[in-house]
Amino acid sequence: MKYTLIFSLAIALFFMLQPLLAQDAPAFFLSKSRQREKASRTYSLLHSNDDIFYTLRTDTRFTEGELQAYDKKLNFIKSGALTNKRDDKFTGALNVQGHLYLLQLRYRHDAEKDIYRDVTFLAYPIDTQKMELAKEPLVLVAPFTMESNFYRGNFAISPDRSKILLYDYEEDGEIEDVKGLTNIINIRVFDNNFTLLWQRKVNIAPNNQSKKVVAVKKFRINNQGSVAVLTDMFKENAEQTYSGTTTTIDPTLFFIGREEADFLRFTPNLGDVFYNEVDFSFDQRGHIHWIGCYSKQRYYQQSGFFYVQLNANCSRILVKKNHDFTPELIATTARKRKVKEGRELRNYKLSSWRIQPETYALTVVLENQPPATFSFKSHQMLVLQLDTLGQLRWAVPIFKWGELKDSYSAFLSHYMAVQGDYTYLLYNNGIYAENQAIIARIDKDGNKQEKIFLRYNRQQEILCPRLTSVVGDKLFICLQSQFFDTYSFGLVDLRRFFE
Repeated sequence: MKYTLIFSLAIALFFMLQPLLAQDAPAFFLSKSRQREKASRTYSLLHSNDDIFYTLRTDTRFTEGELQAYDKKLNFIKSGALTNKRDDKFTGALNVQGHLYLLQLRYRHDAEKDIYRDVTFLAYPIDTQKMELAKEPLVLVAPFTMESNFYRGNFAISPDRSKILLYDYEEDGEIEDVKGLTNIINIRVFDNNFTLLWQRKVNIAPNNQSKKVVAVKKFRINNQGSVAVLTDMFKENAEQTYSGTTTTIDPTLFFIGREEADFLRFTPNLGDVFYNEVDFSFDQRGHIHWIGCYSKQRYYQQSGFFYVQLNANCSRILVKKNHDFTPELIATTARKRKVKEGRELRNYKLSSWRIQPETYALTVVLENQPPATFSFKSHQMLVLQLDTLGQLRWAVPIFKWGELKDSYSAFLSHYMAVQGDYTYLLYNNGIYAENQAIIARIDKDGNKQEKIFLRYNRQQEILCPRLTSVVGDKLFICLQSQFFDTYSFGLVDLRRFFE
């Protein structure tokens, strides 16, 4: 298709690979290897109960889907096809309080006029007993004609998984490196049965101006069904770019509710610096946690980290902290004895973060991902933990290495889990012969311990960190061969692993 139509679900469906079992790792086990079927390259965990794990298999073009069931010892039980029409496109699947849905985009391409007709978005309930889709879908978006070549959309789900947000917008796609530039956003809020609760079409540009000055970044929804949108607001008369030597944007949050009067814009005075790698989330109380990096020189550099917490109705700032990275921390993270004055970190991405459910403390992982033309690079990590007042408890660098062509990027990066007072990270330290997969554990005082749990003595199956899922007090891991021909799953008991 000439233009990109994206209705991508916020679950990760990436390529996977598989490893060899380390001999000193009794705290986890792997399923038997299975041959891939047809063009499948992606497996992800959808749901689990006491007896069965349900995984989704997809091909790379999202035209074929298959639900698979495994028992609690990861033995294969059965499978069922979820798609049977070559023209159907699905964006993934959604687990809503144990109920599974396949999300599907349908359209007809009018080649003569180069537009898309009868565009609609559907949710098919999945019957896990029959391993098939329900006969009739839920229509989430009534059919319409899409005349824009830069139409975007996605889903978000509330922390308690009781509310579902479907949003879409028309992007101005003419500006290099500026994604999500728009003024108008469409919002639809559903309950967990996909009953529409409310919808709005909102102009988020200041003074309803026609010039597009807002780049939307993240959408979130709280347990009450209110929506928050993270944006980069381009400053008045500023060039719309991230490559200059002067600041051009202010990070801005919009809060939108059911009624027209339910609209609030929040831009805190964080200083004239280059803010980047910004994200936010609601916790179970409805409080907003807003985090990110900043630089004093460039948008792709990091000289510190900020944290803002707002109360549920956005009437009060509870926490507002900036933490400059010390020269000593920058030197250690860069693997140097010392650095020149003014040196900053470069190309660190906000890869993952967790809000601890009991204490609401934050654990954040920044991962060095330098730009590459034909490969995906994933180097050192910097793990930070902040207490409930936004004070930095500890900062721990972790050194690893990885570089592959982009289609193998799922072998790199990491997965982070927080259990009690411990932070765990799973990652590959290289994926070629004589390399291995690591579990690192950091305690409440910032003390780090690392253990090998997979060894790659041959070109066999390799851990795919980003496809990991939490199942109770264990981790469900996904593995696949480097050549995408075999795959397997595993369970890791982190507590027992470090006994």
